[in-house]
Amino acid sequence: MEDPIIAVFNWFSTTNGLSLNQLQIFIGIVAVSLLGIAHFRASNGGAILSIIGWPMVGIFFYLDVPHYVEIADPVLIIMCSAGLPITIILAIIEWKFHLNEVEDEAIIWARGMMALGVGPYLLIANIPYLNVAAVWLTAWSANVFLGFSGIDGYTLGAVIVDTGVSDVLWNEWSGNRWMLTDDLGDAGFYIPLIRETDGVTEVGFVMACSAMQSMAVFIGALAAIRTAPITRRIRAAFVTIPTIFVLNTFRNAGIVWLHASYPHWELLGVTMFDFAHSYAAKFVSLGAMFLMALVLFDLLPQMHAHILRLMSPITKITSNKNFNHEPKNRDTYE
Repeated sequence: MEDPIIAVFNWFSTTNGLSLNQLQIFIGIVAVSLLGIAHFRASNGGAILSIIGWPMVGIFFYLDVPHYVEIADPVLIIMCSAGLPITIILAIIEWKFHLNEVEDEAIIWARGMMALGVGPYLLIANIPYLNVAAVWLTAWSANVFLGFSGIDGYTLGAVIVDTGVSDVLWNEWSGNRWMLTDDLGDAGFYIPLIRETDGVTEVGFVMACSAMQSMAVFIGALAAIRTAPITRRIRAAFVTIPTIFVLNTFRNAGIVWLHASYPHWELLGVTMFDFAHSYAAKFVSLGAMFLMALVLFDLLPQMHAHILRLMSPITKITSNKNFNHEPKNRDTYE
């Protein structure tokens, strides 16, 4: 049985001559635009725009759930599913703030984090040249790391486009390379890692392997903090972004090594690749992001204060207790 929310958007996209993927991208662009304007125009009615923008962000992520169900990725299923109720709660909080004429730095930061994080990621994902560049860098760095660690014998194949019907070489693909207008298959643009001995493809690197999502989250979170000096935010970016890139390279190389070393391992229908990719790597990645967040909290206590402040109303939204409203234009974190 199809999810009722997915079914509604499937019907709406079909009625308007769009694919669900095209509708999702449109929703994402509108959502981050509304939140971006709300962030930079916080003193000029920004809350009204964000009340609309937050649920649209939740819908944007929720529409990815069927894909993650198909590939059996429980972590991302939970995260994308949880996004919708969380963003609805944020919209309710924004509405309460609007009624009380409250400008809260934590909620303004959350708007900017989403707009400045998801927005650039959408651009990279939907401009084929940038998408392919990110995939190539990911594949190249993983292959270099494998060779450095003594696991050589691999080479990168040509860029391939999964059109949803068949796989074609990048050079033979007839789509627009400056703006993605075609509906592609699940793999999108990918680069195969090929064994030199027999020409067999070990794995394929796609955009999701690049950790671009994680980098976008941290970049958005750092750029959106209005109450911290820019020099400190830049310093935090130099600590986190290269670290994410290196850890992701290690993660990708580790998945390749486990898959190649234990090709026949299986437990309850879960292969070694699925276990390494969907469970072990996700667990380690989330742990690494948590540790980096702790480092950022030390460098930027404002971020820690924002997160704690945002968590408070989520647990009190149904109670009669007010959310410690701050006077308009008062900064409580300096």
